[in-house]
Amino acid sequence: MNIYKHIRTIFSVAFLSIAIYGCTDKFEDHVAITDPIINDNLFVQLSKNSNVSEFNKLLVQTGFDKIIAASKTYTVFAPVNSAITALDPAILSDTGRLNNFIRNHIAVSAFRTDMASDSLIIKMLNGKNLVMLQSKIDEVNIITPNKFAENGIYHIVENALLPKLSIWEYLSANKTTYAQANYITSLDNIQIYPNAPINTGDVLIDNEFIRETYNVRNENNKFTLFLMQNTAYDAEVTKLIPYLIRGTNDSTRLLASAYTVRDLVFAGELTAANLPANLISKFGVNVPINRSNIVQTIKASNGLIHIMSNVNVSLADRLTPTIIEGENPSQFIPNDRRANTYYRQRLDNNGITFRDLMVQNHAFAFFEIAYNSPILYSTKYRVFWRAVNDIQTNVFQQRLRVGGKRNTTGGVDNPLAFFPYRDVPVADYSEVLLGEFEATTADRLLISLIGQNTITNGNNTLTLDYLKLVPILK
Repeated sequence: MNIYKHIRTIFSVAFLSIAIYGCTDKFEDHVAITDPIINDNLFVQLSKNSNVSEFNKLLVQTGFDKIIAASKTYTVFAPVNSAITALDPAILSDTGRLNNFIRNHIAVSAFRTDMASDSLIIKMLNGKNLVMLQSKIDEVNIITPNKFAENGIYHIVENALLPKLSIWEYLSANKTTYAQANYITSLDNIQIYPNAPINTGDVLIDNEFIRETYNVRNENNKFTLFLMQNTAYDAEVTKLIPYLIRGTNDSTRLLASAYTVRDLVFAGELTAANLPANLISKFGVNVPINRSNIVQTIKASNGLIHIMSNVNVSLADRLTPTIIEGENPSQFIPNDRRANTYYRQRLDNNGITFRDLMVQNHAFAFFEIAYNSPILYSTKYRVFWRAVNDIQTNVFQQRLRVGGKRNTTGGVDNPLAFFPYRDVPVADYSEVLLGEFEATTADRLLISLIGQNTITNGNNTLTLDYLKLVPILK
C-alpha cells in the first residue's frame, strides 16, 4: 500500500473514532466493531446494500444523497425495500411530504444501539424527536444495527419511520372536523382576553391558548390533550356562557370557549391505561376522566390526543376561587412611601410560612393599595381576606373597595362594593368574610385596600396576606 494512502487511512479512522465516540462513553468490553476499516461515506455504504436500494432511490430523488455524503456526522435509519414499496403513494408524489419523510430517518451525530440501554431521545432533521431504546427506534425494530461509514452510522429498520404530527399539527389538520380544534387554531388571529397584546405575527404571543396554557407546538415537551367531539364540546361551552358574559354574544362565546379548552390539556404523556379518575388542570380545575368515553387515542410526536365523546366538568369545579396575593399590588397612593412598605415573610400560628404586605407609619390619610384582578366570572362573589397584625399591639382598621373606574382626580366612580372598615385584631390569623358583590360582566376589576382617615402612626397601618373571591353558582 502507498505509504501516504496508509497514513490517510489511519487519520480517517482516528477522525471517525473521535466523531462517533467523542461525546459518548467507551464501548463495553463485549461490544466490538466488526466492520473493516471504512473509507466510504454513508451514501456509498448504503448504496452497496441491496436491502435498502428503494430507500437509496429516494435519497437521490430528494438530494439527501449529497447531504449524507458530506463531512458532517450523521445517523441514518434505512427502511428495508418492502417498507418503502408499501408506502402511501401520496407521500411519494408530494415533494414536501417526501422530504419530511426522509428527514425523519436522518439525525445529526452518531447514535449506536448500545447507547440506548435506556431510552435515548434523538432529534431528526425534520425537528421530530424519536426515542431509541435498545434495538428499537420509535417502536420499530432495528434489524441490522451499527453499520459504520466514514462520516457516521446507519441502521437498517424493518418499517418506515412515518413522521407523526405534533398536537398542534393534528389540530390544524382536523379543524374542519372538531370545533375545539378550529377554535384553538383560530386564536392565531382572534383576541380573546381584554388588554391582550395586539397581533404581532408571532403565534407564540398571538395565540392565547399557546401563550396562556401550554405550547403544544413545542416538539421538545410532552403533553396530553383531550379533544372533545362536537356535541360534548358545545355542551361544555354552553354551560359556561352565563358566567362569562361580555359585550356581545360572540365575544361571550369566545371567552366561554377559552375557559373550556384551557382545562383540557396537561403536561406529560398520560396513556389511557394510566389515566386517573380526576386530573387537576393548570388553572386548578378538577377534570373528571371517564376512560370509557375515550373514542380513540392519537399518538402525536409530542404527546397524546384522546378523542372524547364526553368530558363533563361540573360548574362547581370550573368556577374556582380567585386568590389575590397581598404582596403583589399594582399601585400605591401615594407612591412615595417605599421606606414604610414591607414585603414580609412570616410564620403563622401553625408555623406555616406566608408572605404578605404591610405599610406602616406613612403619615397619610386614606392610604390606598390597589390590585388588578384576573378576569372574574359574571356572577356573585363572597369576599374574604386574611390580614395579619402581628407587629403592633393595637387594633387598626382598613376597608376594601371592589370595582369601578378611576377618574381624573384619582377617585373611583361606580364601585361594585365598598365594604365598611373592619378591625384587624392583634395576632389573628383567621380568614374573615367581608361580604358579597356581583360582577355583571366577565372582566378584570380594580380592587383597593384603603386605610383610615388619619395620619396617626399605628392607626393608619394596612396589611394583607391575601384576598379570596369565591364565585357563587347561579
